[in-house]
Amino acid sequence: FTKCPGSPQVRRGRRTRSSSGTRQRPVSLYGPLMEDSYAETKSFLQARTEDASDSFMTESPSLSGFRSGLRLATPPNGQGQGPPTERSSGRHQGQEWVAMAREQQRQAEWAQAQTQATARPDHLPAERPTMSDKSTLKVYLPNGGFNVVKFGDATDIKGIIQLLTCRLGGGQRAFSHLYAMRMVNITGDIHCLHQDTTMYQVHEKYAGHEEEWRYELRVRYIPTDLQDLYEKDKVTFYYYYDQVRNDYLKKNFESLDLDTAIQLCCIEIRRFFKDMPQIALDKKSNFEYLEKEVGLHKFLPKNVINANKPKPLRKLIQQHFKKYAVLGDLECMFKFFEILKSVYRFDQERYRCALGSGWSIPVELVIGPQQGISYMTDSAVQPTHMADFSHIQSLQTVVG
Repeated sequence: FTKCPGSPQVRRGRRTRSSSGTRQRPVSLYGPLMEDSYAETKSFLQARTEDASDSFMTESPSLSGFRSGLRLATPPNGQGQGPPTERSSGRHQGQEWVAMAREQQRQAEWAQAQTQATARPDHLPAERPTMSDKSTLKVYLPNGGFNVVKFGDATDIKGIIQLLTCRLGGGQRAFSHLYAMRMVNITGDIHCLHQDTTMYQVHEKYAGHEEEWRYELRVRYIPTDLQDLYEKDKVTFYYYYDQVRNDYLKKNFESLDLDTAIQLCCIEIRRFFKDMPQIALDKKSNFEYLEKEVGLHKFLPKNVINANKPKPLRKLIQQHFKKYAVLGDLECMFKFFEILKSVYRFDQERYRCALGSGWSIPVELVIGPQQGISYMTDSAVQPTHMADFSHIQSLQTVVG
């Protein structure tokens, strides 16, 4: 047998088996691999913990020697009281001197072995942190799961993103550059994290308030062609769909057309129940199962459910569902994007700011794959285009 890093000692010639008598199944570095659909794995990441920094400690002959020295030097009772002393009763003075000399030598050997066992091996660089120096970070995903990542002070956001996107399935993602991380607190404030920021800098900036913030992995840099995204990176496409759908359901719309909300609801019900017949919801027991076991909150925003009575809402869903019952899984998702974009621009980021220096105009900055960099005044209906992303030469942050 070959000893693996961090594994318990195993005697030669013996096999270790599980309590059931079957051989343990090996686990890959990136955990369970996904199929084409990210949406099919709802909570496979909830118990995963992995290191995001490049500071894994591997076992070597020198480490084995130190650990064996530690085992030899540790007293049987494990309390670290030193080696047992020799009994001196019944001895004459010469024998007592010999016993004392042996005792001193034994004490010196024990102290030397203990020092060697706790010393850092020469083959490990001093600047690399040990596992005890690391903290854990919980990063939430749009499907309700989360990842737990180990990191050191020097670990940057880019390294954490690379680790998390590899875990989504199949190793490196073709569109891994679309992902970003952000922090959200209980009041709804959002801070996007730059990829070159280290975790030391994050903790230094938000010291004392870490528990108030929730870390999230997001698809932030949206491509112009979602069909191309689906063909080249299905995992990222499904991840983005879950993200958009959850943002829509959580959003508190001031006014949302009921007919549009019902259409989006029916499309998602069709995608959720792939093999449901066209007239399945006409049966009362089927609709009751949908309401009680699944819940309409997974298909409609909360304010739509609260603003409408259950019986009229049920009739509208039954009428509209038949129109979308023939759609396939992919057709449902693209139709969902198409209808949602008419009431909620999920493909844009908007920021209130002032345009110009000195005498400035308050505007809303609009950033997105279709609009590039644009702005809107209070009286404008459509955003005014200023530049495309390809026109940007440099960015400068002015603090004052």
